[in-house]
Order: sequence, then C-alpha cells, then structure tokens
Amino acid sequence: MKAPIRAALMNALLFPGTGHIHLKRYARGCLFLVPTLAAAAVFMSGAMDQAQVVADQIMAGTMPLDPTLIAAKVESASVNTPWMTVSVYVLIAGWAGSIIDVLLISKDAP
Repeated sequence: MKAPIRAALMNALLFPGTGHIHLKRYARGCLFLVPTLAAAAVFMSGAMDQAQVVADQIMAGTMPLDPTLIAAKVESASVNTPWMTVSVYVLIAGWAGSIIDVLLISKDAP
C-alpha cells in the first residue's frame, strides 16, 4: 500500500494528524491533531456532564431503573452548550480536513 493512502487511512480510522506524522510532516500533523483533540475533550466533558445528571437522578431515586426511560431522559436532557456545538464542527472539520490535506500534499510530493 502506498504511503499517501496509508496516511489517509490513518487519518480516517485512527485520529486526524496521525497520517501526517506518519509522513513525517510533524508540524502539519499537529495542526490537525491538537485542535481535534481539544474538541474531543470538550465534547466528552459535556457528554459526561449529561450522563452525570441522569445518574444523579437514578441514585436519588427520582428516576426508576428502566432502560427506555433512561434513554428518553438522556435524549431530552441534552446539555448542548455552544461549546459542544462548536466542538462537533471542529471534530468534523478536523477529520475531513486531515484526510483531504494528506491526499493533497501527497500529490505535491515528488
């Protein structure tokens, strides 16, 4: 398998920027890796806050231990802050951008 294809697959399947690092484009890889990693941390923090709200209700006894009710509560009690919305867009842009970029820089290489 050619290195550019392997790098694109690494960006797509592992994490954005890993394919760039594989191609020894460290600075460019960090340009994708760091913001995407920060966005993932913000998103996971919001998701954990949402799960904690539901878990607290279960532990307090205000919500029965019913899987369908819990799923409905998680969907309705979304803690969608503007930061979570931005983090989702950054994740999508980082993932798609890193795949496209690694394919474009591989065409410029000799």
